[in-house]
Amino acid sequence: MNIDEVAEPIGVITAETAAFALDRFADRNARVPGSSVVHAMRPARFLGRSVPGLGCGTAVGGWDWSRLLPTAEPITCSRCRRDPATREDEDRLDHAAQLALDLDPTD
Repeated sequence: MNIDEVAEPIGVITAETAAFALDRFADRNARVPGSSVVHAMRPARFLGRSVPGLGCGTAVGGWDWSRLLPTAEPITCSRCRRDPATREDEDRLDHAAQLALDLDPTD
């Protein structure tokens, strides 16, 4: 095999994979499979790239960020909730824009 036949250098593949992984978590929190705890997603550095990480800094099995599951559920991890960045994120949420459900049975 000729070295010139290699389609993409590993750095390009890593950059695309990292970007795809981060896109999955746009405006989302993270859950580790098998756990009911919801973590704040914070980008972490891996091989010089930004990849999904947990706000509390808990390691994810061998840096396999593909195991993390995006979720819109509220953060329940006590360590993530103590992080000032998490509180700032929650303060920016526009709770007033949430639609109210009229569940009055007398209608």
